[in-house]
Amino acid sequence: MILAVDPSTPGEMSVKQSFFRYCEKTKQLSRVMLWALTALLPLLISCAALRLQPAVGTSPVIRVGIVPRADEICFQPDNTMRILTRDADKTYRSKSKEEWRVRVQPGSVAPPPVNLLLGTYATKAEAKKMALPFEQEKISVRIVESDNQLNLGGRSIAGKTQFLLYIADQFPSLENAERYRQANPLLQNARPVSSTREVAGTLLLISPQGEELAIKDMVRLAGPRFTIKNVQVGEGFHWSRQETRSYRGELEFRVTSDGKVTAINVMPLEEYLMGVVPGEMAPSFPL
Repeated sequence: MILAVDPSTPGEMSVKQSFFRYCEKTKQLSRVMLWALTALLPLLISCAALRLQPAVGTSPVIRVGIVPRADEICFQPDNTMRILTRDADKTYRSKSKEEWRVRVQPGSVAPPPVNLLLGTYATKAEAKKMALPFEQEKISVRIVESDNQLNLGGRSIAGKTQFLLYIADQFPSLENAERYRQANPLLQNARPVSSTREVAGTLLLISPQGEELAIKDMVRLAGPRFTIKNVQVGEGFHWSRQETRSYRGELEFRVTSDGKVTAINVMPLEEYLMGVVPGEMAPSFPL
């Protein structure tokens, strides 16, 4: 041992022996602590990761109307975009970054049919019960579930499910539905309402080169950031004006019942807030 060759006096030897014993015990304790830390380190890291990583897939997808009704909408992608239609087999891709246009093909719009609404109920059982008097009089009815709930993380945070009781027949116009209602005493409290079915029509997507792509009912564009010209801002206020604005997320175009085209921005709520909050609140705003 080192102590055996140390030429110190017995008193000094005793002090040094105690000191070296203390050092040796300290080293042993340090090794034990190091081993424990090494064993616990993966667990600590995983716990930290669980706390710091944001939840995935919990942000609801929202739809924000950009242009409610227009004869034609001009937009410009800043990168390659995908063109998605209702038909999964008809998906297109374009690398053009120049200005595109979209409008409704004249004469292609078919307005949705009109229904006769008999009542709205909280449960399906209640709707079936209220349907019995009509069925006994040989009047065919149908029950439609209307889900207006907003779900977040698998839980409903707003809205509710309702069950709508309709006459089974649908009518091409409000006048036809009203005549049918007046002809039957049981239907005096029925209310004519337009179908919630989407308007049918054909959209023309026009490339920068003037090529037309005819798409039924709706089209969704995905991939880049989109810039839309002549977006109406502050409608109804004295500062109302038109602006050129850019949007992230997906861009959706649909046909309206009066033959116009409407633009909708589809994106997760978190992405929407990334654009809205900076626009409403400056970085220097005191929180």
